[in-house]
Amino acid sequence: MADDQISISQLLAPLSINDFFENYWEQNYIHVQKENHSYEDLITIDQLDDFLSLQNLKPEGLRLAKNGEQIPEKEWTKTYTILDGVKNITVAPELVLRHYNDGATIIISFADMMIPALGRINKCIEHELGIKSQANVYITPPNAQGFSKHYDTHDIFLLQIKGPKTWRMYHSGEELPTSVNSFKKEPKLLEEINIETGDLLYMPRGVVHEAFSSDVATIHVNFSIKPRYGFHLIEELAKLAEENDTFFRKTIPNRYTSTNKREEYIKLFNEHLTNLINQFPTESLLQTQQNLFIEKQALDLKGRLSNIIEAERLTLTTQVARYSGVEYQVTKDENGIVINFGNQKISIPKLIDPNVFLQDEPFLIKEIKGLVTESQKLSLAKTLIQSGYIKIHLL
Repeated sequence: MADDQISISQLLAPLSINDFFENYWEQNYIHVQKENHSYEDLITIDQLDDFLSLQNLKPEGLRLAKNGEQIPEKEWTKTYTILDGVKNITVAPELVLRHYNDGATIIISFADMMIPALGRINKCIEHELGIKSQANVYITPPNAQGFSKHYDTHDIFLLQIKGPKTWRMYHSGEELPTSVNSFKKEPKLLEEINIETGDLLYMPRGVVHEAFSSDVATIHVNFSIKPRYGFHLIEELAKLAEENDTFFRKTIPNRYTSTNKREEYIKLFNEHLTNLINQFPTESLLQTQQNLFIEKQALDLKGRLSNIIEAERLTLTTQVARYSGVEYQVTKDENGIVINFGNQKISIPKLIDPNVFLQDEPFLIKEIKGLVTESQKLSLAKTLIQSGYIKIHLL
């Protein structure tokens, strides 16, 4: 399975993605068994080895845990002085491996930002779901446990890169938590699952779990899904209330407010709130969240530098194509259209037909249509390449 072809649909197969969202998403965990399947072409032990052997690795992206307790950072980092007396703290690979040999699980947080192969997979997952995601890698030695039973505040797609591993699933009474609290009652064991190499496990937030390795080391990747929730729409509405209505910037009744004034405030509050909701309906709040995802989406930077350098030699017969997996939004202004993606805004003047830039198929620079000279076509294509919206397409 090539890393540029990964998708949630493929990860869930033979379960359909529609069945998954209908019956499991935010509802039930599911173990998808993949006989004779491997994810080792997505991330290899050699890639992890290269990463953990870096001599200037910062500790922010690493954690170590053993038997439910995190090992303090000072026990696996080193501090030394660089120029002008500045202290530099880095990971000490030899200490990390010593703790690993002693039974500690190595956790690489934000692995999608540090290991390119996982970054590309994570980007594909984000694009398919339209939801932010984060990849974390867990490397557990034989006969060990990293974390004791707990629940997460985000949904997880877990890929078992190297197995087997035993997972215990519990019921705790927590329903879609967004913060971690103490257990209200002792979690009740629901099921013990043996996860093999190539398997997928989906866990909604709030499902209590713990895991154990057997007599071999295990590696798994968690794709932690970070969606926006209903209360985020209310938060957005509150910001709009502050910005657009002076009534909501007034202080609320206090202990010295008369009963009549208090009742009047309640009446006015309800009226202004109704007006605010009418002014900013739910559909517009949802669109704001979509715009935020487009702005914050993970972009694949692989090949960007080489494309920028190669753009110096563009010709009218150079074939280019829009980057796949990039969410974008098109808006209009008095000068033409604006393509928004990531934190980029690309303007296409009115005199140029924008359709060629919105299609999925590759095109030749000379196929740009409109009242535009050949040199202007080359200049526009170069700008779009530099921005990361299109790339040079190799035949």
